[in-house]
Amino acid sequence: EETLPEGAYTTGQFLLLAIYIGTITSSCGRRVMVMCGMEDILLKFSLTQAGVNLILSVFLAKVWGVPGIAAATLITSTIFGIGVFLPTLKRFSEISATEYITYHFRGNLMGLLVMGGVLAAVLQITPPHTHSLGLIDLMWRGALVSLSYLACNFRQIRSTWASEPHAESA
Repeated sequence: EETLPEGAYTTGQFLLLAIYIGTITSSCGRRVMVMCGMEDILLKFSLTQAGVNLILSVFLAKVWGVPGIAAATLITSTIFGIGVFLPTLKRFSEISATEYITYHFRGNLMGLLVMGGVLAAVLQITPPHTHSLGLIDLMWRGALVSLSYLACNFRQIRSTWASEPHAESA
């Protein structure tokens, strides 16, 4: 029976959390900065973040191995997203960091809570370290968690999609 190598599950958790934090703190803001002609500031921000991530990754890789590299990505995403990017965005826009984060959570909080509950239940019922983690196993877990979020937020997703202008197909 195949199982994941030691540290792989922790690595995945670190990377997923880093992606989530990056999405919440800077996904929309980066687009706003590009639309406002602030590509040079965004480039400096991205290069600095990448450099710090590289240095921290090398250091933490020596201490923890591969999970250390993922931890470096999580730490860098958090520090730069919350400590650097949001204040920079606030300086160039008329929206506060609190309003920005509230906007992301408004309407999504119930779905996130249900998704977290489903994930906790799945992990409690079938802990990943005691179960084969083949591709099929990962797929059903991901589908179950994602579908719970979609079920809770379908109305909001649909209304957002309907309110956005879409290009007419020729």
